[in-house]
Amino acid sequence: MATRREPRDDAEELMSAVRILVRRLRARATDGELSMRSQAILRRLDTNGPTTSGELARAEAVSPQAMGTTIAPLEAQGLLSRSTDPADGRRIVLTLTDAGRQVLRDRRNSRTEAVATAMAALTDDERARLTEAAPLIARVAQNL
Repeated sequence: MATRREPRDDAEELMSAVRILVRRLRARATDGELSMRSQAILRRLDTNGPTTSGELARAEAVSPQAMGTTIAPLEAQGLLSRSTDPADGRRIVLTLTDAGRQVLRDRRNSRTEAVATAMAALTDDERARLTEAAPLIARVAQNL
């Protein structure tokens, strides 16, 4: 009879596997790629639409000064733009540019290809089980 595992044991195993996956994907980054925080900001703008620097700072749990330091180079690279809020001329709104969307798309495609290549080494059954687990992993993440 199989012994029942504790949820904590399963959690440690899952977290270990995810850490290894993330670490290996990060290691594939090349010089000149955006920092994780910069990528997170671009993704947030892509997902949620235009917002202010202060709102981004709160969402990313960083100081407004740290956010300013992060967004300045993104603007200089043309990945986001600033404009006056039409509803309140005192507010500056940040918007993802087409170039910013392309950077996100290229980065996402690169990571997807790397994972797809690694998954090709799995059996069909293993790949199917991993694919079935993906929504469950997403639910766990949302429950945190």
